Amino acid sequence: MDAAAPLRERLAAACEGLVYSSESDRPLHVFFREAPAAPAPLDAAAFALLVGAAPDDPVETRSLDRFLARHIDMVDPADALAWERLPRYEALKALLVSELYGVTVYRIGRVQVRCYAVGHDAAGNLAGIE
Repeated sequence: MDAAAPLRERLAAACEGLVYSSESDRPLHVFFREAPAAPAPLDAAAFALLVGAAPDDPVETRSLDRFLARHIDMVDPADALAWERLPRYEALKALLVSELYGVTVYRIGRVQVRCYAVGHDAAGNLAGIE
């Protein structure tokens, strides 16, 4: 049995129906990569290559708090749907922080920016959301 399956299932359930809002709303999905046989330090450039970014794509890191701020800390008072979803974003954040260590957000690209909030699970796999 896949030991990481329960975490992936909990992440998928937590992400269902949630979006990351910026210039457009993008659905959140589970991100998972098995731990390599010979782990190497994973800096921003190495992560970008891991997900298939072009070598010249800009990569920026930020905190999970900053990444989720628009959905947790800066909710529009007039947006009833955002207020309704607020507890789900808080639960997603709590899940990421409790199940993963070293959670970092990577923003990759220029025009089409892809965002990943990932950390390592207990087995050393790279997991999170994109």
